[in-house]
Amino acid sequence: MADRISISPRVLAIRLLLLALAYFITGKLGLLLPFFGTSITLIWLPTGIAVAALLRWGNICWPAILVGAFATNLAIGSPPWLAACIALGNTLGPLLAAHLLRKLAFHSEFDHARDILLLGMAAAIGMTVSAGGGVSSLLLFNMLPLADVVPAWLSWWAGDFVGVLLAAPLLLSLSIAGM
Repeated sequence: MADRISISPRVLAIRLLLLALAYFITGKLGLLLPFFGTSITLIWLPTGIAVAALLRWGNICWPAILVGAFATNLAIGSPPWLAACIALGNTLGPLLAAHLLRKLAFHSEFDHARDILLLGMAAAIGMTVSAGGGVSSLLLFNMLPLADVVPAWLSWWAGDFVGVLLAAPLLLSLSIAGM
């Protein structure tokens, strides 16, 4: 799963830059059609990209996820503190999902039927953190009425969950030399 071989600082920097850019670009595309407010969409591919990167390259990728999420939220007009809070949740959720998958001996090659179930389970659990952090942040910064908390949370969770199920298997199945 995660790369255990030492890589050069240059390769690491390129990976982190590509991950942050992939997160930002897919995030901007995903938010072209928001489902709930300006921050919530029903398909959030950046989360799947984040989980795949964490599994493939290791937890060293978390800063790129944080930067990509922060930049995405700034780009839609979120105040910096709100963007930072949402970015933190959008980083911790994939970290939890990847951690669970490692602990449960998930095979990114999907060579066992249980691997599909494990991915779904870890995504469901990990994305509770992303949804909770995002909706709490919107509520805290008065960007979401209290009456909308439950539908907003469910929408956020569903978008992240679907994003993991769509993007992570595709990216984990790629086997480009040097990845």
